[in-house]
Amino acid sequence: MSEKKSPLFILVADPHVSDTNGQTVFDLFTQVKDAAIGKMIKRIVIAGDLFKWRKAQSLSALMWWIKILKMLTGAGLEVYAIDGNHDKVLADSEDSYVAPFQFIKGFVYTSRYEMYDMNGVAVHLVSYFGKEVYAEVLSEAIACAKKNKDFVNILVSHNEVNGAKMNDGGILAESETEYQAFKAFTTVCMGHFHNKSVLGKRVHFVGSMCPDNFGEDNDKGFTIVYDDGSLKAHNLEFKKYETHKVSVDDVSAEDLDTFLESYGELSDTHVRVVFSGSKAAVEAVDTSRFLSAGISVKLDKTVEGEDSDETSAYIEFTDNALVDAFGEFCDERSIKKTDAKLGKKYLKQTLEKQ
Repeated sequence: MSEKKSPLFILVADPHVSDTNGQTVFDLFTQVKDAAIGKMIKRIVIAGDLFKWRKAQSLSALMWWIKILKMLTGAGLEVYAIDGNHDKVLADSEDSYVAPFQFIKGFVYTSRYEMYDMNGVAVHLVSYFGKEVYAEVLSEAIACAKKNKDFVNILVSHNEVNGAKMNDGGILAESETEYQAFKAFTTVCMGHFHNKSVLGKRVHFVGSMCPDNFGEDNDKGFTIVYDDGSLKAHNLEFKKYETHKVSVDDVSAEDLDTFLESYGELSDTHVRVVFSGSKAAVEAVDTSRFLSAGISVKLDKTVEGEDSDETSAYIEFTDNALVDAFGEFCDERSIKKTDAKLGKKYLKQTLEKQ
């Protein structure tokens, strides 16, 4: 480790560009560009999931990436990227939606594995693959790191690791990629899970650039990676998600009016309110007032002697909302995480076909 560390590159993960969020992601990368220039960092690395949908990409999503990459490279920045699971149709294929952009000057795309010498630091980029192919590709990176054992070795990849925290806070226990596999690296930076977490002292899930739903936290942005392998996270500015729980048995009509005045039509925040209490009190809430103010509403009705009956008075017919609702359904009924994960997988595949 050097006594005086220097920034090596800015790392971001899981921007998930689609036809509906292009401007938002462009604005996030504009903030990243400004931070890079201000801190005199010349490289940006994207740890996979540049796109949102696996089945196909809209023309709008493709054009937004051209705008983003031209904006970054036009500012004199080098942009490196690997594939995430959302960037390809077939998990074990090297073909991806990112590949056509490799002809943009200043954009460096890794479809499988490459090691890059960045100021004397060995930076290993490994794209996403299914478990068997990923193990094979990761072994190539490990062998290279062992040959360069006298140097700092930093791995950037996109996959699961056994024991890591998933987006819902649960512990992933079924991945065949073990923490011990990464001992040849000084630091491991992973995309894939949207909430930040650290596994052991070495593996860092850096989190996505911004939250995508109420199930994710707001601690998101970019990470500066230093030449000694250390990291420093920085938050970006974006529209945050907030959930407020209100016990209707304990509040007055005036209190609800005050809540509406405080949170209705907030331009910088997605707001959800969960009304809980006795069934009669919850059903008496005029949810239309909150919905018309742009506030998402959920009802948690409790009948004495019975289990809670949580329903949603607001159903936003988006793919993310449906997947979130399915996840909540599984949690409420204590469905095994492995079964819930499989169900989410099939649900997402079905939605992508629509």
